[in-house]
Formats: sequence, C-alpha cells, structure tokens
Amino acid sequence: MLGANQKSVSACAFATIGQPRGVVFRFAAEDFAQNYRRWNPQVVDMAAMQPGPMREGLAFRQVTEERGFRAESEFSVEQMSPPSLLVLVGVSDPVRSTYSFEDALPDSTTVRFTFELDDIALPLRPFAKLLRSALEDGARQAVENLKLLLESEAREAAVRDVSAA
Repeated sequence: MLGANQKSVSACAFATIGQPRGVVFRFAAEDFAQNYRRWNPQVVDMAAMQPGPMREGLAFRQVTEERGFRAESEFSVEQMSPPSLLVLVGVSDPVRSTYSFEDALPDSTTVRFTFELDDIALPLRPFAKLLRSALEDGARQAVENLKLLLESEAREAAVRDVSAA
C-alpha cells in the first residue's frame, strides 16, 4: 500500500507490435528525435541539445502540455543498446524512462515501457496512488500509440507497394 512517505512511483506497460525488432528499435530509439512527438502527443516541442545521431549522452529539451499545463524539462540518453534497450534519464527532474525491445511472434516485437518518478516532493506524497494511476495510463497510451503508428505505417507501405506493382 502506498503511504504518505512514498518517495517514488513507477508504471509499466507493454505492447506487441507486428513489426520486426530492428524496425521498431530504429523507429522508437535510433530515430527518437524525429518520431517521439508522433507517439507522445503531450510533447509539443522537443529538440536535441547537441547535433548528431542518437547516442548515449545526447541531451534533449522538451515542452509538454497536458490539460492546459505546460512544462519544460531536459533529459538525456543514459543507455542505448541496439536493438534491445533505450534508457532516458531526467536532467531537470528525477525521472527514468526505459524502453526494452524483445523478439515476439514471427516478425513481431514486444515493447516494454517503464516510467519511474523518484523523489516525489513531500506535498505530493499523499497523492502517490493517484499519481501512479496517471503514470500507468500514460505508459499504456504511449505503447499503444507506438503500436498503432508503426502498424498503420506498415499497412500504408504495403498498399503503396501493391499499387505500384
């Protein structure tokens, strides 16, 4: 049970995507800067703080908006292990986002997303249960959006291929 002394909260969700692991990892991790806003609609602006490809140590600044509340934060790539793992950590906030990618059914990938919020401010600790519920909803929505986006793009590409033939 979560109590008033709860200092951290986390949420986890997963989805199996009908695309090979290399395709999913490339879209979600290697091309993160181009695609993240597409599956996370709360992000209204995001930019890498240094030039170059996605890599460990690369930092980002993002602006999110949810229910009329805007927030700016910074995070960086802590670990990137193709094609299995992407870990992002907060620079300005005590958060960690972990995306793991595992082979599933033939030509499918299970993406597991875990979001951890450490060191909840004392005034918010009594609301840890409510916060966890909101994080769980957000995690589920993130992986579902990623799944829908990748699978719809694959269907559109297949239609284009058939039409071109």
